[in-house]
Amino acid sequence: MTTRIAVIGAGSNYTPVLIEALIPAFDEFDVRTLALMDVSPERLDTIASFVEHQLRVRASSCEVERHTEVSGAVYEAQVVLNIFRIGGLAARRADVAQAVSRGIVGQETQGWGGFASALRNAPAAFDVATILSRQRSNAWLINITNPVGIITRACERARPERVLGVCEMPVRMAEAIHSARGNSTGRFQYAGLNHLGWIVAAEDGDVNLMPELLSGPLGAILSHSFNPNIPSAHLESIARATRAIPSPYLRYYYEASAMSTISTIKSREDVCQEIDARLMSLYKEKGGDVWRHVAEHRGGFLLGPTLLKVLRGLLTDAAESAAPCIRNGNSIPFLAPGAIIETSATICDGRITASAVPPLHPHMQGLMSVVAAYEELTVEAALSGDLGTALAALACHPLVRDVSLAGVLLEETIRSNAQHLPRFQ
Repeated sequence: MTTRIAVIGAGSNYTPVLIEALIPAFDEFDVRTLALMDVSPERLDTIASFVEHQLRVRASSCEVERHTEVSGAVYEAQVVLNIFRIGGLAARRADVAQAVSRGIVGQETQGWGGFASALRNAPAAFDVATILSRQRSNAWLINITNPVGIITRACERARPERVLGVCEMPVRMAEAIHSARGNSTGRFQYAGLNHLGWIVAAEDGDVNLMPELLSGPLGAILSHSFNPNIPSAHLESIARATRAIPSPYLRYYYEASAMSTISTIKSREDVCQEIDARLMSLYKEKGGDVWRHVAEHRGGFLLGPTLLKVLRGLLTDAAESAAPCIRNGNSIPFLAPGAIIETSATICDGRITASAVPPLHPHMQGLMSVVAAYEELTVEAALSGDLGTALAALACHPLVRDVSLAGVLLEETIRSNAQHLPRFQ
């Protein structure tokens, strides 16, 4: 069977980055069609024209389609990628500014920023999954849209089968360990929620690497992963106590005060908007390799290789190791079966087999349980438009801190995002 890949939100400047990583495998996957969908015809045309250029350079016979509606793009697709951002970078910037002005963490996937983004993105993701369900599609729906765990869970609400999320963070952490050790050998087990996970086991052949990592290069691993860097003495203590290496995103929980007061000349959101404008200009020019160097500063540059491994496992009989965001089932016993966890797994011939998760430290259990409850309530709030559920979700999150503040933020975002939050009107 030939393969059709649909990209929902293809006007994203990430699209060429992902396609560049996937093109070498198009013959292996027998990809004949790329169906690019976006609500912005202008951005869609720019990206689609550049993707056609990428394909010509690689002498690929794959055809590119342009769509402004989901149903046509996903029809008869074998793979559907969600990479949209409802409201664009401007909405992200507003979310973060709201949080920073109130003295709480401002970041697009954590706390208030993640919640506001989820309110906009979850209904759109649910709609994509619903369309696939109505079409009785057998496609794999792969979610890259942030916050990945929450949006993947929204997709599962409409279509429980053949849904997973992909994030580059476990690969980035493995690279940090390789760099600190000075070699690229070793296998690492990741477990947790998206952006709330840990390396919980590490082996090189039959050798357990965790004692070496925790007693030796732990500081270098954290410094390599945690950017911008912040004092790590307490982080090292927690890592050694839990016998696990935390994801960089845990800095928002472990050092919330420091992360909420970090100031730069330009916010990350401003930088991303500048990079976006530069990339779109370069895509229009279709010349040289400069775009790759610019894209490296945007973040997410490891998504392409990560997605390639996942697709090879889903579409072929090659066994690939990855850490996708998948339904918990009974992998982590203290979480609900329907929770979306991020964990090491083997993917082969369309089957995803999660690795056995070792018993986790009570510290990890506590954080994960609270945030998993928040994620469940956030999906319910986003899809129902119920204010009480939204407040209950925010009341669970350690980074929001105050329900009264949450109420003010919620009222502001419903008012300013009215066009993107019709379920709350």
